Amino acid sequence: MNKRAGIIAGGGMMPVLVAQSMREKGLEPVIMCSSQEKLRSPQFSSLEEEIRVFELGNLAELTQFIYNKGIGEIVFAGKFPKTDFLQIIPDKAWAKIFANVSNFQNEEILSALIEHFEENGITVSSQAKFLEGLVATSGALVGQPTKEELEDIAYGFKMAKIIADLDIGQTVVVKKKTVFAVEAIDGTNETLLRGGKLAQEGAVAVKVSRTNQDWRVDVATIGAETVKTAIDAGIKVLALEAEKTILLEKDEAFQLARENGLSIYGYLEK
Repeated sequence: MNKRAGIIAGGGMMPVLVAQSMREKGLEPVIMCSSQEKLRSPQFSSLEEEIRVFELGNLAELTQFIYNKGIGEIVFAGKFPKTDFLQIIPDKAWAKIFANVSNFQNEEILSALIEHFEENGITVSSQAKFLEGLVATSGALVGQPTKEELEDIAYGFKMAKIIADLDIGQTVVVKKKTVFAVEAIDGTNETLLRGGKLAQEGAVAVKVSRTNQDWRVDVATIGAETVKTAIDAGIKVLALEAEKTILLEKDEAFQLARENGLSIYGYLEK
């Protein structure tokens, strides 16, 4: 029997792609998610792996399940909205975590959660270990931004890094070196829609990871849904931090961009 590895599954396609990568590496994936609603979502319908649902607040039960299954390695994969953590009814394990964190920002909570698992002999691995071929490269990926747009990318990158390092969000929308929208608890897609509406046309969206990004949690990620939202919002350029952003559903995302005149650019700070 293959060695088991666990996936703590959030929203989106990342859990599916991590499961596929695990199988290719000779591992047996076991998927754990926090609601029946997620279990019914389209991305899980094609999976043959064991999938278990746990209430988000039942951390001790989840930890015991991982231990009983002989799972020594887990990966966080997918979207984990901040609002989910604010709605937790905590068991004793969560209560211990909450008593020792200074705030409810994603990085603080997820880092404490990693510490909890590792104290219980469970290794939390980097997302990049299973998605190494999906990290965005530098340069023009689709289309070619203009000189003015490249200047907006460089400006937006600096602004996005500030909010990312403060654990506020990962995305800004800019135009003419002016910030039109900043990501907060509402997430990337809502930020794109807000920024696009305010800028009206010709805006640049920039998405980054933290300066000292922990690749085990909350790595900047985009996919076809992000690209579609950018197009709907009238965004002209979607810029990603090269070498620190995961690009899911690349073929579909790039095709959508080409068909709708959206440039995608991998920005690497010099």
